Amino acid sequence: MWGAVREGLEAGGGNVGLIVDTPRDVGVAAAHRTVEMVEGADAPIVGLRLSGIEGSVPEGEFHVLREAADELGLGLAAHAGETGGPERVWAALDDLGADRIGHGVASARDAALMERLVRDGVPGRSMPLVQHLELQRRAARAAFAAQDEQSRLEDRVVL
Repeated sequence: MWGAVREGLEAGGGNVGLIVDTPRDVGVAAAHRTVEMVEGADAPIVGLRLSGIEGSVPEGEFHVLREAADELGLGLAAHAGETGGPERVWAALDDLGADRIGHGVASARDAALMERLVRDGVPGRSMPLVQHLELQRRAARAAFAAQDEQSRLEDRVVL
């Protein structure tokens, strides 16, 4: 499989690096399988990433990703602060050891966190339109949900 990926990327004439993702909500065992797959890959992999539902599994439980990134000379990114609060970004930095934060918009609500991101030079990636559409989707779903579920859904929308 990796040979085909590598050949396809090389045929395109560009310089492309892959970031291999593990969704946190499928559990830590999936992170171990991701690491095993990456260790045997013959492809231009430049990083690992933790994505998925924020808060579903504590970031620190995915230490295997940080360890593998260090051993393999890869970066480690984490989606954090998109649907969760600033505490998810803190956890991605301190408990997981992320080098880069995906989304991270909740960081703007915590001055100390913003100072840390700047001081440590932590790059971030934000997609405001996608996040805006996701919040609209959640709000619409909450508006049409049964009353008891509506409260639960509204509690998860963090601005």
